[in-house]
Amino acid sequence: MSFYSQVERDALESIPVFRKYSLRWPDVYLGLTTMGHNMSLSSLQRTLSLALESGTSDSLTKEHPLSAELMVHPGYPSLPGDGGCGEGPDDFSQSLEREHELRVLTDPALSAMFHQEGVSVCTFRELLTRT
Repeated sequence: MSFYSQVERDALESIPVFRKYSLRWPDVYLGLTTMGHNMSLSSLQRTLSLALESGTSDSLTKEHPLSAELMVHPGYPSLPGDGGCGEGPDDFSQSLEREHELRVLTDPALSAMFHQEGVSVCTFRELLTRT
């Protein structure tokens, strides 16, 4: 919980910097409670629904469509002695949870849920061009 609280504090402290340089950032950040083995279609749907509910009451939605960033780390685990970042594979890069996230994110049911909720997936570059 301490880690999650610190991530939230860091994010809130970055807002003045983003504003100073007129940088756009997602309105909602999702993923701390849905990453790794906690990721499932139902957990993503629940988290997205809560975010959409809180975001629709925000005045930002009058200026631009509500945007959300979903933190994910999909992929295949690195092999011991091969891959990873910096000094080689660490626990994170070797985690089987990365492959679990990949399976959830590529499940057609997730795309169907996004469609049903009116969610469109985009890149940060595309986000910058949306008003």
